[in-house]
Amino acid sequence: LDALADLLVGVLPHTVELRRVTCALVSAKVPWQAPRRHPVCIEAKGVEVELEVHWDSEWLASQTRAQHRRLKEGARRAEAEALRDEEDEQRQLRDIEARLKVGLDKVVADGVHLSVAGLRVIVRAPGAAASKATSGPAFALSAAV
Repeated sequence: LDALADLLVGVLPHTVELRRVTCALVSAKVPWQAPRRHPVCIEAKGVEVELEVHWDSEWLASQTRAQHRRLKEGARRAEAEALRDEEDEQRQLRDIEARLKVGLDKVVADGVHLSVAGLRVIVRAPGAAASKATSGPAFALSAAV
């Protein structure tokens, strides 16, 4: 959940907290016979995303600090990766040479196709606990394809 929340930094409003994400089924289809002509297909069924809206200043301040820290860590990682680029280029050249020797240069996938069948987004009011039967969502959206 934290990894998904990190990906959504800057995408979701800072007042929204990602509380829960569930998926009933994930399947993958790999085109072994023709990987260069057909994409890898990933299908997720029964996806449910639960969000909570916060308005209290203490929570907002803590989220702002956490997002700032994540963004700084990301910038540090980017700088470290830039320093390793030259070493990585040499490693990539060695990898390509090794793949050419065994014929793996022909195994290039056409891409990835992701489809989501049945998406439900629940937005809860501030302080509403998901486990309480009386705390219904402030807003819910369902989509089934």
